[in-house]
Amino acid sequence: MGFWHKLRELLILPRPQLFAIPAAAGVCGFMITSASNDFSGVLFTTLITIFGWSGGQVFNDYFDAEFDSIHHPEWPIPSGIISKKLAFIYGALFYIISLSIAFYVNIYCFGATILAMIFATLYSNDLKRKGIYGNLFLVSQ
Repeated sequence: MGFWHKLRELLILPRPQLFAIPAAAGVCGFMITSASNDFSGVLFTTLITIFGWSGGQVFNDYFDAEFDSIHHPEWPIPSGIISKKLAFIYGALFYIISLSIAFYVNIYCFGATILAMIFATLYSNDLKRKGIYGNLFLVSQ
């Protein structure tokens, strides 16, 4: 495995093809809660949601490595291209970037972002294995 192959796998790990989902949520959230159409607000909320989403996707794969080694052995973590340690650091880096931007925006945004990350991580780590109860927890947030 060369450097470029590992880099490619790191770039696809947070599922960038799905970034439109958190980006739209960030823009909509800003537009609903703000009387302003300030571009910086839209940019910040979009970046917060994309980086938070990315961390959540990486942690989801981190926690599912054993399951994915059977069902998706070609994916970056189960295939060994990306180690679990590197995936954890990578996911944490996304969360840190998201939280840093949220803190810059304001303390309420920071708090909401922390809560969202806690819930996403709890869901990925354990709650999704609890069937309907895990899903109910996720949608109740």
